[in-house]
Amino acid sequence: GFETTAVFDQKTDEFVIQTPSLTATKWWIGGAAATATHSVVFARLVTNGKDHGVHSFIVQLRDQESGRLLPGVLIGDCGEKMGRHGVDNGWVQFNGVRIPRVQMLSRYAQVERDGTYKAPPKPQLAYGALLAGRGMMVMDSSLSLRLATTIAIRYGAIRRQFFKKGNSGEEEVLMNYQTHQFRLLPLLAGSYMIHFAARRLQGLFRTVRAELSEGNLKNLQDAHATSAGLKACATWICHNGIDTCRQCLGGHGYSAYSGLSKLFNDFAVMCTWEGDNTILCLQTARYLLTSLAKVSKGKQARGSVAYFNDAATLMRLHANAKNVDGMLCLDELTRAMRWRSVFVTSAVGKLIQQLRKSGASGTDASNRCSQDLVRATKAHCYAYMAESAVEAIAAAPSSLQSVLKEVAALFLLFHMEDDVGTFLEGGFLAPSQVPLLREAVRLLCRRVREQAVPLVDAFNISDRVLNSPFGRYDGDVYRDYFYNYVRGAPNATGKAPYYDSHVRALVHEPSRKIDTKENPKGIPLGI
Repeated sequence: GFETTAVFDQKTDEFVIQTPSLTATKWWIGGAAATATHSVVFARLVTNGKDHGVHSFIVQLRDQESGRLLPGVLIGDCGEKMGRHGVDNGWVQFNGVRIPRVQMLSRYAQVERDGTYKAPPKPQLAYGALLAGRGMMVMDSSLSLRLATTIAIRYGAIRRQFFKKGNSGEEEVLMNYQTHQFRLLPLLAGSYMIHFAARRLQGLFRTVRAELSEGNLKNLQDAHATSAGLKACATWICHNGIDTCRQCLGGHGYSAYSGLSKLFNDFAVMCTWEGDNTILCLQTARYLLTSLAKVSKGKQARGSVAYFNDAATLMRLHANAKNVDGMLCLDELTRAMRWRSVFVTSAVGKLIQQLRKSGASGTDASNRCSQDLVRATKAHCYAYMAESAVEAIAAAPSSLQSVLKEVAALFLLFHMEDDVGTFLEGGFLAPSQVPLLREAVRLLCRRVREQAVPLVDAFNISDRVLNSPFGRYDGDVYRDYFYNYVRGAPNATGKAPYYDSHVRALVHEPSRKIDTKENPKGIPLGI
């Protein structure tokens, strides 16, 4: 559990911040290692010998003039990292650091001069602080995926490889190959879908903040669960997608100048920052189970899970498509995503109940179904993204709606095919419809490919921000790469400084002959 303590000293009207053990050390605190002068510290509040749980305190770390650590504060750098080398992440320990009572953040909970503790009207009010960070990470996932897909798609649109049969002219561009389209275009669609979801989430946060100011918590739990699940799904999609984009550059993707290796390394922290993704999925899944259980008892679900109110109707749905065109309707695909969410959540809920009846504890039953709980969260988040897309596209200019619908449908159908087993298991799809599903994905890849370059150009990312020769707007990739990056790099040409000391001796090392009994052909062998 949480170990750092803030014990109130009534005599001095101060809190004493203490790190009681090594495991209570604060890790990976951004800016702490060398820069930050103050920090908001989470610690267990103790007054009059009673523990009131975790609260927030403003603690000064360094003298603002000299930059030296204050007495009782011990800080060090976390060392070499995978990425984000410009951020001085540090570890922090406190040994009897005293702060005035007024430096406890007291919007909802207060400590009086005599040590009397006034609890917040509702403990859940503290959750509001987590929402903004997770919401930003969902939007950052869209932004980072836009960067990656812009680089890969622009390069794929100018890079030529292999002649078509009977074609003696130019070689074919990579983006015209189906395998390249399957790798990149669902990711391009994903950057749009995550953006739609992030915008909708921002609207929810504005509503929740306004409600919290009035002590209204009706949407807080939904916002907390939705942001947790979306943060996990969006960052997973983005991080995996960046590496796919890197691989689509071929050998050049291994170059640091591509911009993708740094983007991959810098983004990796998002999958564990502000909560490990798997743990966040489990939190969201608990909310999904609770919401579906309420509906089964005749109560109404609200917010992102409002479609649970139609669970009985959704479970009776089947795909009606009789041809490929029937697979392309965005409204039908949204219903398919809702169906999957209800089906998976209902199935894991029943499985947990069965385990409980057989004698398993609640914790053990959940643990034995934890992977199914993660699947339930993913299913819900894809339903949320589908709904967000429908809402955003309806508000878009009519001239853009057709292509945006194809982008959204490609994303949903691609992931529907990836999880086709679930749709077959629950009877939503018939086996005869699976070929239609796959052909629909192929069809949309061809259609979206025609708009792929305009779709990344629409992100309006300048070459300066993109910082990759392979994603240049004008397509002049190789000239820029060679003259401005590779050839202009320090020590890129000329004699190696270690040639005389190491290479020359190897080049001029005399060969020695191995005994012919061991080497019958008498082949000269080096060292």
